[in-house]
Amino acid sequence: MAAIAQTHLAARKEGRSSLIVAPIHAECRAIADAVREQQRKEGLLSAEDHRIMRLGKLNLTASQRYDPINYYSGQVVEFHRRARGGFKSGERWEVAGRSSGEVVVVKDGQAKLLPLTQAKSFDLYAAEEITLAAGDMVRITKNFRAGAQRFERE
Repeated sequence: MAAIAQTHLAARKEGRSSLIVAPIHAECRAIADAVREQQRKEGLLSAEDHRIMRLGKLNLTASQRYDPINYYSGQVVEFHRRARGGFKSGERWEVAGRSSGEVVVVKDGQAKLLPLTQAKSFDLYAAEEITLAAGDMVRITKNFRAGAQRFERE
């Protein structure tokens, strides 16, 4: 792992692109950890880690989004167009639970039933915690705003 990390960082320092490929996710995580450790040793990353939440798209088909069995507490529903029930494009609602074939979502203390018949109007995400340090390179895969700052993918 250390040799992979050193080769990758050497290529990056020379301004070349570098892609590391591994057959399974566990190996990818181990290699990423080795690269981050090497970056810390070389002073390219700060010593302090920060935990942040990211949304990972679940890539469910519209048919899967119609079915309440695929919804679990803590998942995030993001609308990309208006939907019945007063849901607006760009809104994010958290899944609170499901009962009797319906999915309940909440936002700012307000609860609503998710309009499953309009599953083409939203996507479903899993919230996951990741660790970053100053100096980490982050790939933005979807445009978004955080306060007044706008982040755009390349």
